[in-house]
Amino acid sequence: MIEALKYDEHEIALFEQKEFITYICQEFSINEKSLYSDYYKKLKDVQEKCNLLDVVDTIKGNSEAIKTFIQQNNDYNNDVFTALAVMKLGIKLHLNENLNRLNNRIT
Repeated sequence: MIEALKYDEHEIALFEQKEFITYICQEFSINEKSLYSDYYKKLKDVQEKCNLLDVVDTIKGNSEAIKTFIQQNNDYNNDVFTALAVMKLGIKLHLNENLNRLNNRIT
């Protein structure tokens, strides 16, 4: 019998944060060092509401649209703005996808 690996919630949260940060920094050319501690606090808040890995999957599926939005709205070419925009857009898109799935089940 294979014994299941057990991780505490803190380890899982840190893994999700690392995966999220790594992906958005690579995909959107963000310098991770430019992200401040408040950004990580916002990530923790997001994790209370949804899984960051699910949000990453949503961002991957919509990366070109997100990049276009950022190019049109980031006048200062600011990494913090980009990171916040990616997070917010990713969450909104993720929640909309979930809402659409629920609506489709009802109808």
